[in-house]
Amino acid sequence: MHVVFPTTPAQYFHLLHRQIKCNFWKPLVLVGPKGLLCLSAASSSLADMEPWTRFQPVLDDPMATKDKEKVKRVITLSGKIYYKLVKSRHDRSLDQDIALIQVEELAPFPFAVLESVLQGYTNMREWLIESVLKGMGVEARLRYVGRRESVVPAPGIGGIYQRQQGEHYHRRFL
Repeated sequence: MHVVFPTTPAQYFHLLHRQIKCNFWKPLVLVGPKGLLCLSAASSSLADMEPWTRFQPVLDDPMATKDKEKVKRVITLSGKIYYKLVKSRHDRSLDQDIALIQVEELAPFPFAVLESVLQGYTNMREWLIESVLKGMGVEARLRYVGRRESVVPAPGIGGIYQRQQGEHYHRRFL
């Protein structure tokens, strides 16, 4: 089974294309909010869907790929919170200090791909993914930053949801 959280139209396209071309049936679970379909920041160019492109289980931060040596903190995450954190990171002038790595495939977890992406970040002071780091020989503790446990995934009231996002993500991540 594949459990994925695509955050761009190109990623969604490649997942469906991979599912059709697969010569054996394997369940595909797509997780994602409808809001991503309307989000202008979550867009793709036609070049992202050309024949030699494919689904990427881990998306490296395009801002950090230019100068990974300056990055002090790498945050691995999935979902639309990426776009909110990119904006918050930019507003606080932290583009060079923090890398946001998107994990698009949750199961099977892409350990090897994530490890290859993380190996480029050599000067980090804080790591936020433990099992991959252990495989790389790095001793670090995993830290969860997010909403508290709840019986519902969202409160159902826009104002409360926005306040929770501001309290739990922007301040604790960045």
